[in-house]
Amino acid sequence: MNIEGIYLLPEMTWPEAEAAYKVAKLAIIPVGSNEQHGPGIKLKVDGAQAYELAKLVAKQVHPLAVVTPPVHIGVSFHHMRFPGTVTLRQSTFMAVVEDIVTSLHRFGFKKFLLIDTHGGNKHACNVVAMDLKEKLGVEVAHTLYIDLVRDVVAKIPAEKRGHGADPGLAVALYLDEDLVHMDRLAKGDEHWPYKMIGSRDQWKVDFPFYTHEVTANGAFGDPEGTGKELGKEICDKVVERLGVFIRDFVKNA
Repeated sequence: MNIEGIYLLPEMTWPEAEAAYKVAKLAIIPVGSNEQHGPGIKLKVDGAQAYELAKLVAKQVHPLAVVTPPVHIGVSFHHMRFPGTVTLRQSTFMAVVEDIVTSLHRFGFKKFLLIDTHGGNKHACNVVAMDLKEKLGVEVAHTLYIDLVRDVVAKIPAEKRGHGADPGLAVALYLDEDLVHMDRLAKGDEHWPYKMIGSRDQWKVDFPFYTHEVTANGAFGDPEGTGKELGKEICDKVVERLGVFIRDFVKNA
């Protein structure tokens, strides 16, 4: 998705970045993963979604934010039985985020937002945000984008939700339909060993598992009936709600 009128660091020259730094009050860091999402979705989908969402958010709040280079590899060791998945250790992921923050902090940035599209990064994002607050005195907010639209997700039938299905599938189709091979999508071949650990169970017990232990094809949920319209609704609300947060977050920066 090509978006004009934003401060996108990878596309700028250093004089352009210098000028942007005099105006912007926040650095947005997109974080995703390179991992399997079933047989019909490209491995790069999470990283691509994070970057495209960050662009949309930056457009919404322009000129308050710059978008850094995205972190395209995340914490995905639980998917490693599926070829193509590439993972970082949590410590490596946090070190990458810390180095990006430190780089921008040298130029005066004190406010940061991690836009995360991969649930496996969530705990590491929280830890590194607290570490950087202690080390550098900066404020690092982070959000798994789907947490911003739980009201929309609740309207999706439970059997349609999952890794390789909606809501992420609809978002991928809206942001870049080339991320999806529609003719290869498949319903998740799930086999949960215990009650109350499944992705759609109402009551939950935390139980770490490898993806291959609970789904034979890497997918969860049923992708049939998905579409760009749902993806647009989700993205529009994410952008709107993050716009509200960002303007409040940087008001005294």
